[in-house]
Parts: sequence; structure tokens; C-alpha cells
Amino acid sequence: AACKSSQAAPLRLVGAAESRYQASLSESQRVGRRRGGRGWEVSLTTVRGITIATSIAGNLERMLSAADADGMRLGGSGYRSSSGQIALRKAHCGSSQYDVYDKPASRCHPPTARPGQSMHEQGLAIDFTYNGSVINSHGNAGYQWLRGHASRYGFYNLPSEAWHWSVNGN
Repeated sequence: AACKSSQAAPLRLVGAAESRYQASLSESQRVGRRRGGRGWEVSLTTVRGITIATSIAGNLERMLSAADADGMRLGGSGYRSSSGQIALRKAHCGSSQYDVYDKPASRCHPPTARPGQSMHEQGLAIDFTYNGSVINSHGNAGYQWLRGHASRYGFYNLPSEAWHWSVNGN
């Protein structure tokens, strides 16, 4: 999917603003820094059980609060380590070196990004659940709510995966 550059960018907290936000979190909400895909360091925060990049934590909290207000029970999973991405590739694509590192994501079932190329490894993607179950279709009420509201908070859907939302739709 192409980057949606014409859309509003998610809130990015920097410097003192990030420090104030981190200070406002409980100890269980602060996750710290981890190595993401391609070796970059990722500052992580957990919002309602979803670990994501600290830079998008405020947006996710506001979106989940809006969903709550509408009676929608959304949850999910966000950050995934490189080793976690490799394990998913092995499960979805095969276990050979080619399967894990070179096979096109579209040839995996379900499609799974190569290690180092997943937005999850940066903490910038969330696989959403609705009422405790993965959003597995575009007809799901959770998907419908996200389709109508998520872009206001800087989240965009990867059309081939109803559950997968990220800061750029990839």
C-alpha cells in the first residue's frame, strides 16, 4: 500500500513533551527501549495492553477512548521483535532461508512481512481485535468502526488484512 502522505500525521512527542508524557505513565505502562527491525532502537509504551511506539501512544489512547464511548471493545497487539517476526515467517511462509528472508510476503499464508520490513518491528502497527477476537473481515463491526474513525488518530488499514492498522497503511 502506498504511504498516505495527504493524511494527517500521527502526533509525535519529542524532547520535553515525550518526557512529560512518560512521567505521567504508571510503571506498568512504560516499556522502555527495544531493538526493532533493522537494528533501530524503538521507545515502547503499553496502552491498554497494546505495546506500541511511544510516539503514537497518545493517539492510540484517544482512539480507544472514542471506541469505548461508542460501545466498541477494541484490543490487539502491536510491537513485535525481530525474532518474533522471524518466528511468524517460519509459521506462515516456511522454514527455509529463502522462505524466511526472501519469499514475497504475498506468497505466505497469511501474508507476512519479511524480517526488518514489518511496521510491527517499529511499534507502528497494531493487529486489532474486537470483543476479544481478531478482526478477520471487512464486515466485522470493529473493522467498520476503525474504517470510519481510525484515520482521525493517524491509523490506516492495510486493505488485504482487515486486522492490520498502522501509521502509513503498510
